[in-house]
Amino acid sequence: MNKLTILLLLFFCHACASDGEQDISLYQVRKDNLSINLSEEGELKALNSINISSPSLSWRYGNLKIIKIVDDGTEVSKGDTVIIFDPSEVGKVIEQSKNELAISRAELEKNKAEQASKLEELESNFKITEISHRISEINFELAEYEAEVTKKEIELIEVSI
Repeated sequence: MNKLTILLLLFFCHACASDGEQDISLYQVRKDNLSINLSEEGELKALNSINISSPSLSWRYGNLKIIKIVDDGTEVSKGDTVIIFDPSEVGKVIEQSKNELAISRAELEKNKAEQASKLEELESNFKITEISHRISEINFELAEYEAEVTKKEIELIEVSI
């Protein structure tokens, strides 16, 4: 192993020895700030990005108007507000819907009252019809009885003659 080490050492010494004179350039250096500017063209793409879209609403609500939005490239966390829509259009529709609901409820109550009144009227007409029917039955029985009495009177008169 020693022979190998000595052999390698001699080889390196021989390789480093100069056969002739070499021109060596010498420069004066000083300590300063080194500024390197690099310009590139292309597109940057975020490693983690999410597409955000507006909620799908019925045409009744009109177009959603953005009143505030975060700047492009702003880092946001879960729960941060990234966009605010103008609530006035939706508020108008909600108020209009509440008014329509109140009107519909009032009409429902009115219809219920009308139906209750009609039901009471029909029930009283039914009772009147039942009473009229009973009176007609009594009159029919009375007419049968009177016919029987008249028949007996005629027989009595015929017997007396």
